Amino acid sequence: MKTTRLVCVVSVQGGSMQFTFDVHRSFNRTERLIERKFYTRGGGRQPKRVHHEMEIVYPTVWEQGHSSKIHYHTSKNGRQFVCWTGQLSTMAEVTAVLKTWCLGTAFTIVTGKDFVPETQRKQPFFKRMKRLGFEIKFIEEERPWEEGA
Repeated sequence: MKTTRLVCVVSVQGGSMQFTFDVHRSFNRTERLIERKFYTRGGGRQPKRVHHEMEIVYPTVWEQGHSSKIHYHTSKNGRQFVCWTGQLSTMAEVTAVLKTWCLGTAFTIVTGKDFVPETQRKQPFFKRMKRLGFEIKFIEEERPWEEGA
């Protein structure tokens, strides 16, 4: 298993909000950190082969306002993950999901409204969020420091 740390910053109506994730790349079902039942409930299927799970490192979701409307999953061992049951084979797919999740979660924390209905409107989600004062500033890999530097 390989882990990559990603940081996403969202501009939020004159301020900003940061999200940090450990993205865990597993190569088979036995390496998954999230239990199989999470993927298969509701008739879904557990991802095959290479798959990425997005663990929320910061902020702690339940300490945020409106946490009941934030889309996350707490695993049996208490770790928080972005609630996404689909196959994520590449980091490009992970980045696309995280951009939507971060923007939507910032919207939920600030407004108290679930962001999912906002994704189903006629106006494109990112354009609507920008009009409301929410925009992705950046999402990037956090570079680990080198020992002795």
